[in-house]
Amino acid sequence: MCGIFGILYKNKIITKLNYYNILNNLKNRGPDNFGKIIYKNFEGIHSILTIQDTTLNSVQPFEYNNKILMFNGEIYNYKDLMNEYNINSNSDTELIIKLYDINKKFFLENIINRFEGIYAFLIIDKEVDEIYIVRDSFGVKPMYYINNDDYICFSSTQKNLIEINNDIDLNINGIIEHFYFRQQINNKSIIKDINSIEPGTYIKIRIENNEIEKVKYFNLFDNIKKEEDLRELLNKSIISNLISDKNVKIGCFLSGGVDSSYITSICSKIIKIYSYSIGFEDNNEFEYANIVVNKCNIKNHKNIIIDFKKYFDTMIDLINYKGSLLNVPNEVLISIISEEAKNDGIKILLSGEGSDEIFHGYNRIFKSYNNYDINKSFIDNFLEQYKYIKNKNIFKIDKNILDYIDNNVRLFFEKIYEEVKDKYPQDIISYIFLKFHIKSLLERLDNATMYNNIEGRVPFLTQSLVKHVMNNIHYEDKIKKDIHTSEEISKYIFKKISEDELDKQIIYRKKIGFEVPIENINNKFIHDLIKKILITGSILKYNIIDVEHINKLIDKKCSELKYIIFNLINIEIFIQLFIERQNINNVKEYILTNNPKKIIGYTCGVYDLFHVGHLNLFKKAKSLCDHLIVAVTIDELVTYKGKQAYINYENRSEIVENCKYVDTVIAQTNHDKFLAWKKLKYDILFVGDDWYDDPKWNDFESKLKEVGVKIIYLNYTNNISSTILRNKLLFK
Repeated sequence: MCGIFGILYKNKIITKLNYYNILNNLKNRGPDNFGKIIYKNFEGIHSILTIQDTTLNSVQPFEYNNKILMFNGEIYNYKDLMNEYNINSNSDTELIIKLYDINKKFFLENIINRFEGIYAFLIIDKEVDEIYIVRDSFGVKPMYYINNDDYICFSSTQKNLIEINNDIDLNINGIIEHFYFRQQINNKSIIKDINSIEPGTYIKIRIENNEIEKVKYFNLFDNIKKEEDLRELLNKSIISNLISDKNVKIGCFLSGGVDSSYITSICSKIIKIYSYSIGFEDNNEFEYANIVVNKCNIKNHKNIIIDFKKYFDTMIDLINYKGSLLNVPNEVLISIISEEAKNDGIKILLSGEGSDEIFHGYNRIFKSYNNYDINKSFIDNFLEQYKYIKNKNIFKIDKNILDYIDNNVRLFFEKIYEEVKDKYPQDIISYIFLKFHIKSLLERLDNATMYNNIEGRVPFLTQSLVKHVMNNIHYEDKIKKDIHTSEEISKYIFKKISEDELDKQIIYRKKIGFEVPIENINNKFIHDLIKKILITGSILKYNIIDVEHINKLIDKKCSELKYIIFNLINIEIFIQLFIERQNINNVKEYILTNNPKKIIGYTCGVYDLFHVGHLNLFKKAKSLCDHLIVAVTIDELVTYKGKQAYINYENRSEIVENCKYVDTVIAQTNHDKFLAWKKLKYDILFVGDDWYDDPKWNDFESKLKEVGVKIIYLNYTNNISSTILRNKLLFK
């Protein structure tokens, strides 16, 4: 697996890339090697984790006949394609660029939709000055991007897009959507302007004019093969996911449910497999995992026990690595398993995502169709069942804004519905899950495994298997009534196949799957943490949540409490790390201990010809706050006074960044202190005492006091200033 970063400047290079930080954000995805490419106004960085070819043959960027490839992922059927098109290749990386080189049009229209695998890749075609960015059919491998007036930037991790963009804003609509669905609609993110490329899509960028075209290449209902046996196709799909170098160790997540158990059973007959289960002391599925381990005679299995302190410590690390919110509570458990597997030398872990979506495994939602209200639309009925949070009273946001968000949500799902409205209702639900729901689960898997240098693979989501099940297996074979009990059995056809591999108590037990009892408000750690956030949390500054109503729900222990508590902690950690830009150790101290929240200070200036007066100001400010943010004025803004800085912005910023009293350095792109507060939510503003009682400050001061910001005027150091130094230099 690999990490990709690229930036295409639209006019001039407006930012100096911090290669160390960018590579550092990619290194978990590719710790084995890295490379860099510069072509015209494009810069690209690639890091690699070798799986299929552990030699240096596939080091990237990979150049061939004036085409450059940066590839992240695996093409499982690359040898079949290599033989079919008579291409000599040592790896899937080499095959991709050679297939493109032979016939670009044929490659885009007929080849990429045949790739069986997990991938996101970039091709720079120097002959026509075009860039193509392709993402796999279901979105296993990520690709995020920003398209603004200055550049088009894309990366395997959102953190890199935050890294190069000083002016980030929370997407408030996205926060509400995250409460609803554990992710955002329309390929948006929790940060404004950061989007993801839609699965099964490629984008084409013309370097000359920065024109972007989006093309959907994957269609679930195209090229269907009918004469296939489901059992053979299932096993073939699992086996194809084992492709790797012979020295690579492979493991399985094993919850003891039917999906992970079936994968583990098939793998155990072919290779030396490692398996892992996880849980809390009083909440785990080890009993069922052990049944599978004994039946399959697995010699390398671990049951991992954790507590909430380990859970939240890992949660903070994951959010800091990801640069976004976590999607699902058990994302943390997947990461802890991956950490253990990494210590065992594992490079690949197989997981069961996709089975519930294609075989109709979500009992409550698939079976609820029988009780739909005929006076409501299909999508309104579906959303009533699907939303994780239905109680909108937890939000403090204006009702009109909530109605606007709900309307956008409805339009988004209705658009998906229109694509398949003529199909059976249960198949429509399945299609919606494959188009939307699965993305949050795949992002969870990719984030948690890649953080630990491991590739997560999903055998139930090969194109051939998904197309066969969605097009050739009738919905009545997926949910059937038991002839003895009349109980409806979900995933019926898959469970019947599983009877040849697994004990019935594994196949037909109630689905759980790495459960996190985060709603247990009786647990002192959970109770104290959530109460602290509801009193002192940074999330309160955004007026999103109704604290009083949430406290009532906590007292009542409502059914939605798990998702409310998880997202409150999730969002709180993200805001502290990426909006307030607090040090990760400060965030851990707040979350993991009883200590109160850190006080954030903010100051700004040019800091030209850095001198002891600047140092004294930072020293005084830091003594009055826990975390000091300093905004350094960009060169363009300095000229508002008719002046020009002696030292350019990059160097001034680096000098300030290396001052021991400064915690975070950002760019000051305007003089609006209230706008800075809206983005950073600082508690104290430090300014020079020459601004005291200045009429220009009246507006800022009144606005900031309304939101509880304290303004402290600091004395300047006598007989020293940048102006004095500048005049002395001019005199000489």
